Amino acid sequence: MGTLLASLVSALTFLPYYPTIVDANGQPLQGTIVVRVVSLILIPVLAAADKVADWQAKKESTAALAEEARKAQQTYQHSISSLLLIANRGADIAHETPGKRKTQLRDLRTVLVTATHGLSNAAQTRATYYTLIITEEGRILGEPVSHGRVEESTTIWEESKDRSHSVWGIMDGEDVNAPIVRSTDEDRKDWADWDQKKYKSFISVPVKAHGVQFGMLSLNAPNSEDLTETDRMAVLVAARIMATTLSLALETNQLKELGDSLVKLRARQAGPFEATGTESKLDSVGSSAAGQ
Repeated sequence: MGTLLASLVSALTFLPYYPTIVDANGQPLQGTIVVRVVSLILIPVLAAADKVADWQAKKESTAALAEEARKAQQTYQHSISSLLLIANRGADIAHETPGKRKTQLRDLRTVLVTATHGLSNAAQTRATYYTLIITEEGRILGEPVSHGRVEESTTIWEESKDRSHSVWGIMDGEDVNAPIVRSTDEDRKDWADWDQKKYKSFISVPVKAHGVQFGMLSLNAPNSEDLTETDRMAVLVAARIMATTLSLALETNQLKELGDSLVKLRARQAGPFEATGTESKLDSVGSSAAGQ
């Protein structure tokens, strides 16, 4: 811009018909000569300054990109380390005696939420694991274990009180389809009481394997755009590692009991007209559980 302006001023000093630039004989005034000389000097100086500025801008841009790439690589490595922590702890539990597994599985929930909290690069996230309990009245997602922001999760979902709540759709859906839910999503405005929440986005993934539901893993963040698709896939992997660990750690009869309980509950909820075939479904779930 400086080079262009200096060139324009210099060009104007060469206009002989401009009355403030030349005298009555058409000769340039003393001031015109000074402006012309200064302009001609400034043109290469400013052109050089523009080149230096462009070079500096490119250098800063390259440095910014390099720093961004470094942070992304650091986040990626941290995420992999967090997932490996869950996997390694799960492998250890699977080889423990049945008597020690119960305590270690309880401790694994703490490891899981701590690692999940570290998966995202977003600030002030909170990860929570909810254990699924099946009762005669319906499912309950409770016993929350959290890590992250100061406030603990105290939410408990009871299917008997609200069977249409979105959380049950998440539990019954494919884990890979679990979405990033944002307060700005028009079609998900009722998925949370956003005005009362300290978070504006969350990812909730069912922890389940072969028809057996164990619980739900959730990660939330203060702003609607904080969580990314990378975060979603990382939470999905963490949930699957947890489900695999539980499948390997629990006894076959325990897995069958969990699967049967859910099938029987669905049969009760469906009513007598839709209960046909329940036994075959029960056998199918039991066989799936036994094969893990």
